[in-house]
Amino acid sequence: VLLIVLGVFFSLPVLAAWDITQLPPGFTAADPGGPVELEGKVLFYLRVNSKIDTAQKRAQTVSESILKLAEDPLFSPKSITVRDSELSSDIMAGDKVIYPLWEFEARVMGKPANELARDYADKISQAIAAYQTEHSLRNLIIRIVKTILALLALIILIMLVNRGMRRLNRAIL
Repeated sequence: VLLIVLGVFFSLPVLAAWDITQLPPGFTAADPGGPVELEGKVLFYLRVNSKIDTAQKRAQTVSESILKLAEDPLFSPKSITVRDSELSSDIMAGDKVIYPLWEFEARVMGKPANELARDYADKISQAIAAYQTEHSLRNLIIRIVKTILALLALIILIMLVNRGMRRLNRAIL
């Protein structure tokens, strides 16, 4: 146990000194990176350009996947999980991968991949739950009722102003 603790203790400075220039060939760091968002609310940033896509393009793809899940009324945000493998920690929605977080990408962010993936999964889950609550049928009905009440109040106000103007015209004449 002492050897394990000492090994972990002495390897921490090596991990902390990991340089972003040590990305695999074809990958580059992006600053500030691409925002992954849902309805304009930024959930997190992707900071590594891949061989094929920029961080912004990858972030847009992940954002679109999250929006599709949020728009599905049968989707439960609780079904978002993280599946760890040797190369990545995948954020999953059921059996579909939302976003594969590579180990080297997590190091650019300064955290272990499994910890960062769980943080991202929590943010995604909370954002989807908030989106579904805001766009639920109940809230839609409440908004419709408020709109109708505001319209009725406006009609009554116009009628009262019109009646008041008629009385004022009669008094002037």
